[in-house]
Amino acid sequence: MKIAVTGPTGFVGRALLAHLAERGHVCTALARDASVAATLAAKAVSVEAVDSYLEEIDALVHLAGEPVANHRWDDQTKKRIRDSRVQGTRQLINALARIPVSKRPKTLVVASAIGYYGDRGDDELNEASTLGTGFLADVTSAWENEALFAEKLGVRVVRVRLGVVLGVGGGALQKMRPVILGSGKQWMSWVHMRDVVRAIEFAVTNEKVEGVFNLVAPTPVTNAEFTRAFGAATGAAVILRTPAWVLKSALGEMATMLLDSARVLPLKLRHWGFDFEFSKLREALRDIYPDPLTKKLEVHQFVPRSLEQVFSFFSKAENLETITPPWLNFRITKTSTPVLGENTIIDYALKIHGVPVKWRSRIESWEPERQFVDTQIKGPYKKWHHTHLFKAVSGGTLVSDIVLYRVPGGKLGQLFGGAFVSNDVEKIFKYRQARIGEMFGIKK
Repeated sequence: MKIAVTGPTGFVGRALLAHLAERGHVCTALARDASVAATLAAKAVSVEAVDSYLEEIDALVHLAGEPVANHRWDDQTKKRIRDSRVQGTRQLINALARIPVSKRPKTLVVASAIGYYGDRGDDELNEASTLGTGFLADVTSAWENEALFAEKLGVRVVRVRLGVVLGVGGGALQKMRPVILGSGKQWMSWVHMRDVVRAIEFAVTNEKVEGVFNLVAPTPVTNAEFTRAFGAATGAAVILRTPAWVLKSALGEMATMLLDSARVLPLKLRHWGFDFEFSKLREALRDIYPDPLTKKLEVHQFVPRSLEQVFSFFSKAENLETITPPWLNFRITKTSTPVLGENTIIDYALKIHGVPVKWRSRIESWEPERQFVDTQIKGPYKKWHHTHLFKAVSGGTLVSDIVLYRVPGGKLGQLFGGAFVSNDVEKIFKYRQARIGEMFGIKK
């Protein structure tokens, strides 16, 4: 299918584009700034050209919206949050209305949130539950109502009420600490990112899916239960509790995001036959944190070149120097074989914050035009396992990197240097993606 996605640079948007591309769909990212194309798993176009691109697609997934947890909720912030959702959706519906009926997308999937239900204590909530009270409830209600206008245009509209999304490299887990919030008795309705992107694709491709559904795992937990599971998964002891009055004093009205209780169930998804990959919290956290001291990074990038061309580029050792940030002073000093392949040993010299470092890695597996894996034999990390994946998709190649790494020094090393190292690794891969974009002519 041909699918366009708004909000492509967000936590869910990036993961969704990668998933859809891997599944063989033809994707277009509708972004405010098309220069983000070099870091997305799809071609990106400016939302200013939205009309022409909406005529070419089968479905539209609308994820765009001002983040709700980045700033304290003053009047201006609340207006931006509301306008980005309500007016943003209205503009999209108006664009659909300008398109001839025969050329309109058949489906519109709009991301909403379980904030719709407000603070409901221990009540079990499903799609038939009534609207709650509070700022988020008001915003999500207005947001969903705006989306329903597309039904008058003959478009199948699906509203997705998202819970707390758990995944690698962003979202709630990136900001979370092993601290119980308030009483800890408030319910948290969570969902693993892989189930999020699978469920959105399920909604796009199945005409039986309509109306609204809750996108949460079938087993919500209390904040105290969640915090203990998070602490166990990350190797951090849960020793603190933050009183509700402290959160309210520090965050104001935004504290409701942390203190409100929403025990939400995905009745409709289960009725439609959707099978959750992660139904239990500990299983989900174990996937995200393979062991307490190992970090995981995933990045995906669409390259408008053939699989053969892209893999040929990555199979040459000297090209690794080309896409590595100059501040690392990175150079290859020796390879054990003239052509890269399984069991090739590569020696590097580099500088990390000015400190000279030697690194030796081995190519653990090599499958031409599909994948290869390199692991550190000796070097700056306690563990480094880098899987390079390549997949032919419409118009080019999807390049994916999955890195498992661990800092030296055990728990103390992770405590004092983990965040610092993670920031460095993310900066290296952002540079790498931008450089690949320049070299392969990804349009800005």
